[in-house]
Amino acid sequence: MRIPTIRSRPRAVRTGVILSASLVLLTLAGVQVVQADHLPVHGTILARGPFTDPVDLKVKAIVGGERGLVQVHDAADTIVQQVTVQPGGFTGWHSHPGPAIVVVAQGTFTYYDGDDPTCTGFPYGPGETFVDLGQGHVHSARNEGTEVVTVYVTYFDVPATVISPFIPAEDPGFCPF
Repeated sequence: MRIPTIRSRPRAVRTGVILSASLVLLTLAGVQVVQADHLPVHGTILARGPFTDPVDLKVKAIVGGERGLVQVHDAADTIVQQVTVQPGGFTGWHSHPGPAIVVVAQGTFTYYDGDDPTCTGFPYGPGETFVDLGQGHVHSARNEGTEVVTVYVTYFDVPATVISPFIPAEDPGFCPF
């Protein structure tokens, strides 16, 4: 009787096993996926996986008050993450590899577009959803309220070699924070 090894399995299965094991080890090691210098913000990856078949995405949305479009060909991994932000918490200026869909579950999360010289905040409350186009689009978000903010974010097109969908960015210089 032959015992199957990981090498005898299809490449997608091997990749899934390796990614899953890596994420478990990183989680046990206490790796944070949101920059620690902007605490009190905490992110927990709930799920991650590649598409089983090639997928192209096209996302059109109004972001920061302006219409935007992003196209993704043969999208990489998808990540679902829960992010909690304590009152006064700030995500820091950042981007994502691909588009991100954010659902606010609790509190009010105020989004700031890095291209906006007026630093106008866009508040989103419980049950509201907004889009960030990613692909280098710099933005931040803050909890300017008195209760904890909880959001669930689905990130698309995160390369398999990247642990976190969070890409730190320079402060664009338009906001006083």
